[in-house]
Amino acid sequence: MRFRSAFAFDIRFQWRHGFYWIYVIICTFYLVLLHLIPDHYREQTMLLLTFIDPSALGLILAGGIVLLERDQGIHDPLFVTPIRVSYDERKAAPVRTP
Repeated sequence: MRFRSAFAFDIRFQWRHGFYWIYVIICTFYLVLLHLIPDHYREQTMLLLTFIDPSALGLILAGGIVLLERDQGIHDPLFVTPIRVSYDERKAAPVRTP
């Protein structure tokens, strides 16, 4: 039960700070970019984006989340709570959820 409430809090936190809108904007940019690329380069570009996109967006989202939480002072009380899931697992769950 505690994991569910922590998970729901993380989703609300990310929504409130606009992380999902950033992802929508970047995906829209990729779609526009793919339509502008000539057809004979499009398949190679899509393959390249498949490998680059998850790592780049994951880095942006994870870095932004950690920096916002540090600025708000969430880390100190977080580590004395009785949640059994590690901090890394709890932070990764909302980002990787479709």
